[in-house]
Amino acid sequence: MAAGTKAVLSLDIGSSSCKAALIDDCGRLLAESKASYPIHHPKPGWCDQHPDEIWEGAVRAIRGLTGDGGVARGEGRIGVEAISFSSQIGSYMLIDREGEPLTPFVTWMDTRAAAEAQEMKRAFSEAELQALLGMDIPVGPNWVAPKLRWFHRHRPELLERTRYVVQPKDWVIRQLTGRWLSDNTSAKSAIHRQTLKPASKLLEWAGAGPEIVPPIGLPHEIAGELIPSVAESLGLPGGIPVVLGWNDMNAALLGLAGMPDRTAGFDITGTSEHVGLIERGSFSPVPKYVEGMNWVPFGDEHRVLYGVTSTGGQALKWYVEQIDQFGRANPAGAVDYDEALREAGDVRHGSDGLLFLPYLNGERSPWWNPAAKGVFYGLSPSHDRRHLARAVMEGVGYSMRTIIARLPQRPESMLIAGGSSRNRLWNQIKTDLIGVPFSRLETTEAGCLGAAVLAAYSLGWYSTLREAGSRMIRIAERYEPDRSAGGVYDEGYEKFVELYHALVPVFGCEPSRASKDN
Repeated sequence: MAAGTKAVLSLDIGSSSCKAALIDDCGRLLAESKASYPIHHPKPGWCDQHPDEIWEGAVRAIRGLTGDGGVARGEGRIGVEAISFSSQIGSYMLIDREGEPLTPFVTWMDTRAAAEAQEMKRAFSEAELQALLGMDIPVGPNWVAPKLRWFHRHRPELLERTRYVVQPKDWVIRQLTGRWLSDNTSAKSAIHRQTLKPASKLLEWAGAGPEIVPPIGLPHEIAGELIPSVAESLGLPGGIPVVLGWNDMNAALLGLAGMPDRTAGFDITGTSEHVGLIERGSFSPVPKYVEGMNWVPFGDEHRVLYGVTSTGGQALKWYVEQIDQFGRANPAGAVDYDEALREAGDVRHGSDGLLFLPYLNGERSPWWNPAAKGVFYGLSPSHDRRHLARAVMEGVGYSMRTIIARLPQRPESMLIAGGSSRNRLWNQIKTDLIGVPFSRLETTEAGCLGAAVLAAYSLGWYSTLREAGSRMIRIAERYEPDRSAGGVYDEGYEKFVELYHALVPVFGCEPSRASKDN
């Protein structure tokens, strides 16, 4: 490691853990650390996270880099010149006038406001929401307005005491700098994306008002400086800039594709999975052939058309921990994913007719059905754990394909990043099932890299985001589709979609209009 290396400390505040990464001005990952925190389920359909646990996770992740044997502030070591962020969104917490939490974070996985989301769909047309928000994404219970309406209905005394409704990144930035600030993409269902003004009509419908939205900035702006006492406790230089950062999808897109000249397909893996296209052009109303999808601005010159499958990497984690190796964890509490993957690799394309619907958390795109459930279908005595493991991975691939089928154009290739992109077998399954090449980044942590690209631009290391991305993004590996698998997966996909529609009445909830198409 060269003396005097300058770097950004990127924090990715995920759904189950905080990742910290040191990334230099050439985009090289110098060191990384990770700390997990729990998701609480106090009632069916409720998913909470405690703000202190998220902050403690961020602290532990940073100290994993700056503690004994980590980076230092002295001569000849890595020079940390800024902190920047990627973060989960759709998780909201009420803050009082003293800056203290009134609630835990009601996460993006929480469905308690499902009824309020349906009320919102009836109260506002698609055109009205597009005019209020400057974007087009289907309404869901993870939006801020349904959640605020739920509090207005069930806990009005908390809403009366609320100063701001904030998200995890806002909370961590406050601990680092003493300031409240959110970015225009993370607050996307509370403000107009272009004007940055609160969506007053929507918030008032929810029982709040525009003043509940914290101050808003742009992702590359400096949110504040690192408080010296906090810096000392973290082993970092005091007074370094804290860059506001982006939501996890946008940060990962920036770290995956930069600001591309050509249309690029992407798969951002994680607990959930974001799949779509990034293209040049300004935001405009969404045509009907992409109902059930999201279309949002991306920077000043690009837009993103995408869908989200609610259960991606979590499906394999659930299967390996709860079924494949239940009770067989090693003394450290870890399970052997490699064993499950080796066995799944021995199974033929299509898992010998076994299908898995990966809807463990309901489903967003393209069905928008929170009542959807996970299902194994087609089990017979000839199937064993190898088939189940492969069917889980193929099920996520089929779910991706339901999203890709709605894109206005088929991507020529896909860029892939995130934790699951470390899994070569899963990358190949997706390549075969979608039928186009996939390219994996040198670093799987595209969100951290995107946060570093933002900081590199903010610090003046590069004159534009486009230049920063082109200098800092590296492709490590390319996967080509096995054409012999195409027919098997085409047939499996048709059965997958048919199975979902057949089970909709059993799931017990009328999905959105988008689910009626395939």
